[in-house]
Amino acid sequence: MPGITLSVCSAGYLLQADPSHRQGWRVHSRFARVLNLVDDHGALCTLLPHEAPNQPTAMRLTLPEGWDWRTQCDLAAPVLWQAGWLHSPGWQCHLTPAMIWQPQQLQASADTRRCRLEQALLKAVVLQGVSTRIAAGTPEYLGQLITQADASGHALLTARNVNALVGYGQGLTPDGDDYLVGYLAALQRIGPVLAAHTAAIGQQIKQCLGNTNQISAHYLQLAISGHFSESIHQLRSALIEHAPPDVLVHRAEHLLRYGATSGLSTLAGFLHGLRAITPYCLD
Repeated sequence: MPGITLSVCSAGYLLQADPSHRQGWRVHSRFARVLNLVDDHGALCTLLPHEAPNQPTAMRLTLPEGWDWRTQCDLAAPVLWQAGWLHSPGWQCHLTPAMIWQPQQLQASADTRRCRLEQALLKAVVLQGVSTRIAAGTPEYLGQLITQADASGHALLTARNVNALVGYGQGLTPDGDDYLVGYLAALQRIGPVLAAHTAAIGQQIKQCLGNTNQISAHYLQLAISGHFSESIHQLRSALIEHAPPDVLVHRAEHLLRYGATSGLSTLAGFLHGLRAITPYCLD
């Protein structure tokens, strides 16, 4: 296996099984520090730099200074996964000895007072994020949904909302899709109480996946199945564990920094979800 060996810091828990049936991969898209791979079955694997948060289907790598996937990886070159090694001409990485990232699955009931405190704190972070991104053109529809969620004590998303959100916006993961990921994550704050609504929203999203791109559809399908990024898990854990306000704000701001607007859209959707579950919290 010629070329440089890249060190794997961690691998997502959905990648821990050796995918012997996925021998051949190809490059889906490449950026300076991120490489997206796809196999013949449509499964996706993302190679991230070590400073990025963990993802269920991603590897975090220690990349050499100045490394740029756009010059280091040929779009047409094959990428093979064999015996725990992922390799392509010019580079390779060994998954087998890597630490597997798997978040702790926490569920807990919440009282109305605590839910409202969480909303107030997250709303302040969202509004701060919106104010710093006005010049970049924060999507108008997302702002309208935030206003709607703020005005209503029972702000469950509808099928019409989902139809409008899937694929809405620009970028590798459109803002509407990020919003839905955050919303689904927040619904799990109180466990199975809203299971029927969660399932209905998931089914509606699946019917609309043709409106978005392959990468974003992948993350939406993960969210429907209850799989989220490390940043989202850390925020949700802070809520469930009743972390102090400063810790909660720090986790929210950490999520906010992800991508140009992805973190903001995800956090806005999460806030919407918290408002949706408030009527179902204990008094």
